[in-house]
Amino acid sequence: MRYLLFCWLPLLMACNNHPRAVSTLFTQDSGFIRKKEMLQFLGAHHLVDTAHSVWRLYDDTVSLGKYYRQREGTFIACMLDPVTEEFPIHLLIEANLFDDVLKVERYFHWNSPCCWERNDGFTKWGDYYFLKICGTGSGYCSTNLFCFQDVVPQDSLRHVVAGYWSAMGNTGTDNIWNIESNMQINGDTLWMHYKLEEFDQEDTVYLQPKDTATFTVMYLKDKKGWRAVDSTMLEKYSFY
Repeated sequence: MRYLLFCWLPLLMACNNHPRAVSTLFTQDSGFIRKKEMLQFLGAHHLVDTAHSVWRLYDDTVSLGKYYRQREGTFIACMLDPVTEEFPIHLLIEANLFDDVLKVERYFHWNSPCCWERNDGFTKWGDYYFLKICGTGSGYCSTNLFCFQDVVPQDSLRHVVAGYWSAMGNTGTDNIWNIESNMQINGDTLWMHYKLEEFDQEDTVYLQPKDTATFTVMYLKDKKGWRAVDSTMLEKYSFY
């Protein structure tokens, strides 16, 4: 009898110490997350109300999240939450290979997410992650970048204006403004190359700008994110 118990003991120990299941959500260095799998993950961690009727607006196969693998092996993901607030927000989540949530922060748009197109609002350049937060109001939409290397609260960071569209301009002429930018980053220095185009109100297809201005602003990294070295042009166009 003792011999039988001794033989079974290693088997019982093996059953009680089986390996943990590896994530089926974070399987690559980067990827998109479909609604069905995203809801299973968020529901398991009680992060959103997965039974809310608003989820019916999205097909199960549509991508509502995106993730990147970090050097240390954990993952940073951005997932849509259209339930918790009046307007959709985005969840920033750090998780490990076993789907354990290590950190989570909610990032709020200033009204609706007008500056997002599908999943282009969460990207990675080098060692930095960039999240678009949109500002919306009467006849305007702004694109504001939050840059970070770790999941931190939104109010702990300073944002960088990346784009702006206004049906009324900003000069009292009632012209349409469209401001776009290209980003360049090297270490702790960020350059934003801005292009402002001003259109007549009747030019609804934006074919011929009445006026064009280009300028570059250098930003340096600090504890709050990125700080403009010279804010003269930002103040001129009410970016600052």
